[in-house]
Amino acid sequence: MFICSVSVDSLWGHVAAAQEPATSSIQSLSRAFPITSHNHHWWHSGCLIVVDDTDLRREIVKQYHDTPTIGHPGVTSTLFSISQDYWWPKMKDFVQQYIKGCATCQANKVDTTRSKPPLFPISPEHNATPFSMIAVDWITKLPVSQGFDSIMTITDHNVSKMAIFVPCKESQGAEEMAWLYIQHVLPYYGLPDKVISD
Repeated sequence: MFICSVSVDSLWGHVAAAQEPATSSIQSLSRAFPITSHNHHWWHSGCLIVVDDTDLRREIVKQYHDTPTIGHPGVTSTLFSISQDYWWPKMKDFVQQYIKGCATCQANKVDTTRSKPPLFPISPEHNATPFSMIAVDWITKLPVSQGFDSIMTITDHNVSKMAIFVPCKESQGAEEMAWLYIQHVLPYYGLPDKVISD
């Protein structure tokens, strides 16, 4: 049985020692992959072959992923580091599954999917009168014309969808905008019940 939490040097020794009783499985690997023997150990592209031992493979990934000096890198970095020394079939899948199950990685994972706020549709009211619900917006940064550089739009939301365009200045505040409404809309349609504006 494999002993966990070993040093990097003794880990290499465990991997090398595990090859001895697994000669038949390594020979079956040699039918699918280019494998060489050197100094009584089996190698693939210069990397020591790790036999089919889940605990041993998990300890290797742990050494290259979990230690404080390494800092839990992603799949690509972890796989690159391991592949400098060790190899086994489907190593990428094993590393991906290990990192998916890493509690530290999952706890510190950045959420890239922003939750969308719920939409509250503004439904037209039954038997509404024109301009009882209005939407107010401004068109700004226009060329100056007769002293005005913006347009205030007042749109009937419920009935006609008609819009009234009132020339104004971008520098005007809420009080001046209220006076523009009083001058251009109030005499014809009265005060609105609801105002929609950003």
